[in-house]
Amino acid sequence: MTTKSLAVGFCIRRARLLNVVIIGGMAAGCRAAARLSRLSAEHRVTIVERSPFISFSSCGLPLFASGEVDGISNLYKTSYGAVRDAEFFREVKRVKVLTETEVLEVRTEKNEVVCKPAGGDGAFTLPYDSLIFATGSEPVRPTFPCVRSPLISSFHYPGDAENFRKAAQKGKVATAVIIGGGNLLYSKIEKCLSTRDVAENPLQNYLTTKVTKKWRKEHKERAINE
Repeated sequence: MTTKSLAVGFCIRRARLLNVVIIGGMAAGCRAAARLSRLSAEHRVTIVERSPFISFSSCGLPLFASGEVDGISNLYKTSYGAVRDAEFFREVKRVKVLTETEVLEVRTEKNEVVCKPAGGDGAFTLPYDSLIFATGSEPVRPTFPCVRSPLISSFHYPGDAENFRKAAQKGKVATAVIIGGGNLLYSKIEKCLSTRDVAENPLQNYLTTKVTKKWRKEHKERAINE
C-alpha cells in the first residue's frame, strides 16, 4: 500500500460524519472524495480547488508539452475517455466541486471553512463535520537571487506545460536547463538540451551516486543532448 493510500485511508476512517469538506482537488483529494462516495450515499462531500483543474495527471505534463498528447484535457480523462471535471464528479461520484475557489480561513471553533472565488469577491462559508487537507505540494523556489522572466518557470502545473509548448511551437526554445531531479525529469529530459541539478547527485532521491554517474555516462555517449 502506498503512502498516499494510507493517508487517504486514515482521513476516511476519521471522516465518520456526514458533511465532509476536502481542501485540494488533485489526486489525493479526488481519491478521498471518490472513496467516501462509495462508502455511503449519505456522505455529502465538497471539494474546494484553487485552480481550474481537478484530478489531472502531472506525470503526463511532459507528453503534452512535447506534443505527444494533443490536449491538456487528456491528462484528466478516465481510461474510457470521460473528462474528470466538476460535472463528472457531480454526476458520477455525487461530489460537489468548487474550482477556482480559494480557502481564506478554517474556523475550527465553528466547524466551517471561509472561501471566496479566486481573483474575485464575495466570501462564503462551508460548514463541515469532517475536514480533509489534500493541498499537495508546490515547487521549491531557489533561495539565491533570481530575476523574474517569462523564460524562467516551474514545471508543475498545466499552465506551465501550456506555456512551454507554445514557446516551443513558436521556435523560442533552442536550449533548456532543468534544475531538479524529480520524477518529471525523466520525461522532460528527452525534450531538453542540458540538465543541471544544484546537488552533486541530481537523482539522489531515486538512485545511488554510482548508478547516477553511469546514467550520465550512458546518456552522454548516446548524445541525448545533441
